[in-house]
Amino acid sequence: MPVKSIELKLPDALYLKIGAVTSEHFETKNKYTQNVISDAVIEKLELNHLRRDTAS
Repeated sequence: MPVKSIELKLPDALYLKIGAVTSEHFETKNKYTQNVISDAVIEKLELNHLRRDTAS
């Protein structure tokens, strides 16, 4: 599967919080961030789909 990358700059406090969460879940910061972004995008797309279905 082709992979693309993005640069993400975060405030120090948020970066540290992500580190704390990832250490609890035994994931890397990169993998955790990928999962969070993926889940948020999928949720947003599903919500938009529900809105369109409701409006029709």
